[in-house]
Amino acid sequence: MLAGLLTNSYEEDIVADFHESKAFTEKEFPPTMSDEDIMARVTKHAPFAGSKSGMKSFSVSTIRYSFLANRESMAATIRLFKETFKTVDNYLIDFLGFTTTEVGQLRQILSVRNFNREEIDGLHNFRDMAKNLSNFQPDIIFRSESVNWATKKGIETLVNKYKVKTIIDLRSANDDVERPEHLPDHVEKVLIPVMDGLTPESLMPNLFMPSVDNMGPIDGQSYVYMEMLRIGSKYIKRFFKEYVLDESKWPIVYHCATGKDRTGFIAMLFGMIAGSKDFEIIDDYGESNEFTSVRVTQWDTDEEFIEEFKRHAPPEGRAKVNDFKIETIKSLFLSVPEIMEATIVKFLKRYGNVETYLSEEVGLTTDEINDLKFLLRVNQQIDFNADNNDKNQIINAKL
Repeated sequence: MLAGLLTNSYEEDIVADFHESKAFTEKEFPPTMSDEDIMARVTKHAPFAGSKSGMKSFSVSTIRYSFLANRESMAATIRLFKETFKTVDNYLIDFLGFTTTEVGQLRQILSVRNFNREEIDGLHNFRDMAKNLSNFQPDIIFRSESVNWATKKGIETLVNKYKVKTIIDLRSANDDVERPEHLPDHVEKVLIPVMDGLTPESLMPNLFMPSVDNMGPIDGQSYVYMEMLRIGSKYIKRFFKEYVLDESKWPIVYHCATGKDRTGFIAMLFGMIAGSKDFEIIDDYGESNEFTSVRVTQWDTDEEFIEEFKRHAPPEGRAKVNDFKIETIKSLFLSVPEIMEATIVKFLKRYGNVETYLSEEVGLTTDEINDLKFLLRVNQQIDFNADNNDKNQIINAKL
């Protein structure tokens, strides 16, 4: 229970974990066991003489019930614990004598999860933000490609297993932004079009493809991300202020089309806010390449690829596809680490740190920025990007 509370696990998960022991306790003390056998087994295994004699002062029904692992028992324990200590931190610090730093370190250690959990049927670029980003609270923020691709089974997994309450679509209104089929009414689906400010209709033919065509895939895409971060700042403010800062909206899934560009630079901000290592942010971006590169390689010919691209592109993009080289268009689907590395370098050269960006460009207050750190970080005492580790020196050398 303490480990569950310390890692912000759902109470129903803590209760379920406790209840799992019932299969063992019922095997050791089956309902068919006689009262005499119950007493004989309990007194035989009692740790010392005093407890052996003490057992005789309790009724057999009381002893029998004490070995059950009922859900109600743990639910009541959690409720009483919170009434008594308010938080697990209070218990560890005030009652057990842990320091604040020790509690943070313990939370960091216990929050290392096995994220090879059940995949979302129909989705291939879905993951917990804490999967690759150290010091990020697990189970609250998830990134994905468009959830419209999820099957009915996939939607059920999002809602029932991951307990998703809010889905934030970062695409523009002229994209395929309809509410996913089979999504229950209690799950909020909101559109926050982070790149609508770049062009009235479509960013793709006016900025994205020309930039990549002229600068190459690394500098071109990182340049576009910086433009998105600058011109889309009012939407990013809404994203953080109205949703991420509101715990009642958690857990949140945010996505764009492929879960690479808009989702990718928002993930960069999340990592910086959490104090994750730069190379973790870069690796997290690169993980999407396993999915996005398939969009290029699954077609036998360039002609087939272009036709598929046109089918999903907005009208303005379809009209200008032939203006650009096939290599340019294919590179739009790359999610190689070098693109995010270049973006981080450009970002730090322009803003210095994420706090300056969120304050001066996005317009969040100091209190709101501090609240974001408090909510998203596992350990408030750790900022991994303050470490002088070798991989961060790669970024520092380019500033």
